[in-house]
Amino acid sequence: MAGTYDFTATDQKSDYGTCAGGTFTGKTTWTKVGTSTRYLVSDGTFGLYGCQNDVYKGDVGISDACGVLSMSGVDGYGSPYSMKFISRTNDLLTFSVTNGYGDFMIVKVKSNAGKPWPATLK
Repeated sequence: MAGTYDFTATDQKSDYGTCAGGTFTGKTTWTKVGTSTRYLVSDGTFGLYGCQNDVYKGDVGISDACGVLSMSGVDGYGSPYSMKFISRTNDLLTFSVTNGYGDFMIVKVKSNAGKPWPATLK
């Protein structure tokens, strides 16, 4: 799962009115942490901080425990992040992200060409 992926995030709820309801697109890089099954996410806000004219800093990662995905870690302000798996197709991984500030978004991450998402992900 390590790699750089295109994503679309639809912000469903944010305390910042300029971001509420917005759609963000961009790239995110998932870097494997040592020999673990955790992948550090280059932007755990999936574009939300950019909408807020802020720079993402933090340690948010996605873990794969035998196909069951989870998100953990905190952003640069100490706000914790979590995810809820929604669906997986060969081309698209969909999950929701919530942080400690109550921001919520639906994230769709595209697989890379010729590298479908594993069928075991849930």
